[in-house]
Amino acid sequence: AAISVHRRLYSSAAAASASPAPVPQPTIQPIPPPAPPRESPGAEGGEPGDLFVPYYNFKRFEKLFMNNKQIRFPTDMQICPFNRPEADDTEEEVLAMQMAQPTLPIAQLHEFLPQTFEIGFSPNSTEKTKHADSLFLGFAHHPLTGKLERYLLKFFPASGAYRRNALREVVFSYLLVEAGMAQHAPKIGLQKIGGLQCVVRRFYDGRDGRFLLQSAANLPNIHDDVLLANYAIRYVLFGDLDMDNPGNVIFTRHSGFSGDTILNIDGEEIMPDEQSMRQLEDSQWKPGDPIPGSYAWRTTRAAEIGEAEFFRRQMASENGLLAMLRVRHGGDTAALAKLRLNPSVVCRALEARPYFEQLARSFCIYPIELLRKGQADFQITLDHWARHIQRHPAVAITLSQLCTGAYLK
Repeated sequence: AAISVHRRLYSSAAAASASPAPVPQPTIQPIPPPAPPRESPGAEGGEPGDLFVPYYNFKRFEKLFMNNKQIRFPTDMQICPFNRPEADDTEEEVLAMQMAQPTLPIAQLHEFLPQTFEIGFSPNSTEKTKHADSLFLGFAHHPLTGKLERYLLKFFPASGAYRRNALREVVFSYLLVEAGMAQHAPKIGLQKIGGLQCVVRRFYDGRDGRFLLQSAANLPNIHDDVLLANYAIRYVLFGDLDMDNPGNVIFTRHSGFSGDTILNIDGEEIMPDEQSMRQLEDSQWKPGDPIPGSYAWRTTRAAEIGEAEFFRRQMASENGLLAMLRVRHGGDTAALAKLRLNPSVVCRALEARPYFEQLARSFCIYPIELLRKGQADFQITLDHWARHIQRHPAVAITLSQLCTGAYLK
């Protein structure tokens, strides 16, 4: 009934030059989501009035979204260290640089890792990575078409915060698909490779949001509705501590026949909590402060400096999606504030809420007690979106409201 109400209320308004010789391959196997601690008998429903949050049904996902197939990755990759492309590199230049690097069979992974994996540096980088990842490119030929495919492999220590971040990065794609945004979600999985744990995803052609901060020329032809939808889901609903990193959004095409679109990558900092904040070395955050990007953070900051000033600062940030909107609209904050989110995005998110909750539980993102009380940040945001629909059924949510959390005005 709630789903149909939401719909009624708003109805008014993605080769190696020669095939490598066969080599022994390491064991590569998918890692299922972790099994949360067993609950005491009779605790499944929590206290009276609590939400019922079961585990996520991955078979349902495969049936609805994968044509009854599992997400799989090749086992015969050739690998090399990953060098991040510069913002102004063309796709042809990136591919040429990557293909020029010497590669090794993935079975010889340990020849790369000893100097890098323990100390937390990317293989060919002088900068420490935020989550002590070791990044590699993988090359493999499609078994049917022979087409060369590229993959990004991100190895991490298999414990503590590193594993939690890896789980966040993987669950992010599931969340996007459930939100009706499958075309903006990368193919990704958690794997065991040669005894190590690794996030594997497809490597996608395209330019990331960094180029928007350097040039307003040759902007991708992406509609405002798409930019707003991705901002609302990734940065407002699910939150992202890395919200001002323009490199986390790729402007790409899924084929030579499709138009420009957006691909969300590096979602390891979505749905952050206090443990996430403790990982940041340069943060002034203190326990008890609102988590940056959360509903409480948006409303608190807007109250402190004024909604208009907070919105202006958000629009001046290095967020790749907001930067695209800013450039397209000439920095006119008054016009940007009035941009409206397509109501179908809100309706789909409200319908998908049970699946968001189940994913958050199955991947151990939030404690089950918090989810049952409806107190996770994405649940609070969805509650506000639902109230906005009830009070203003013919008025879509604006970009200003998304940024400031002022939904009831």
